[in-house]
Amino acid sequence: MLPIGVIIPTRNSMAYLPRHLETVREWCDGVEEVVIVDSESKDGTVEYFKAHLPQKNVQIFSRPPGLYQAWNFGISQIKSKYLYISTVGDQMTKAGLEELYAAAEKFQSDVVLSPPRLVDMQGNTVASKWPIERVIERHHIQQPCLLLPADVLWSAVTAGEDSIMGSSASNLYRAETMQRLPFSADYFRAGDMAWGIANSWKLKFAVVPKSFSTFLFHPKEEPDATGLWTKMSLLAQASVDEALQSAQLRTSSELQKLAELLRLAREHEAAKLSLQPSGRKSIRWAFNVSGWKKRAERKRIKRRMDQLNAELKDHILVGLIPEG
Repeated sequence: MLPIGVIIPTRNSMAYLPRHLETVREWCDGVEEVVIVDSESKDGTVEYFKAHLPQKNVQIFSRPPGLYQAWNFGISQIKSKYLYISTVGDQMTKAGLEELYAAAEKFQSDVVLSPPRLVDMQGNTVASKWPIERVIERHHIQQPCLLLPADVLWSAVTAGEDSIMGSSASNLYRAETMQRLPFSADYFRAGDMAWGIANSWKLKFAVVPKSFSTFLFHPKEEPDATGLWTKMSLLAQASVDEALQSAQLRTSSELQKLAELLRLAREHEAAKLSLQPSGRKSIRWAFNVSGWKKRAERKRIKRRMDQLNAELKDHILVGLIPEG
């Protein structure tokens, strides 16, 4: 019996549920508990669980809609030492849970990461790499190991839209850590990414280089994410600045350059927006002195950003820093 609690968040999940439960039933009796958190499904999701997953270690809760709110509620119910989030549509093997658990115990880590296999709606492998795969390749990782805090922070901040955390479908978490540091609901569907940026260098991250899970790319109802880049950029800048105050990371010249690059990226974005007309009566920058000064400042910022990017080219994975 693995000391793992599994959280299955659902909301009208019948389209993917039958296939998902085929995998869940392979390891359901081998974990301590399964917590299903349903958000007001009206398509028979809850009834299907009751009919096809009747094990004694399964609990079903109903909560209002809200992705990370549901995750956090499920996390709060876990009594096991570790937890795994089994998002409907994404799959994890029994062997995968066993290897992730073994790594967590060996390294006494807070998070164990592994690379998922990315698939489309037809089950075809998607030719794309996530940041954790780039970390594995860059360091030639062939066996489970701990990651250096600076590496995790760097990867979390520069991963762009692809989070170092993946989708959580390929990760194992220490339950106490997640109960103490829950996911934020302030970053739309990027709460995993935000969690990684905020906590990467403070916790122990291990990696298992083998793939045991799949992540399904499927259509989602996306909320209005206006301002997400700005919020994420501010979080990244705050996290790097905080890390540079720590004894273990304050001497890192690469992180110092990254902190400057993050600051300049926000200044560049603000300068670019200031040159855009705000209405019919606004005067374009080309016709006033102030506009020319702003344009010159934007070019200066961009030159310094390009210089920093060139100096850090061997470290940047994908890039939180927008081009142009």
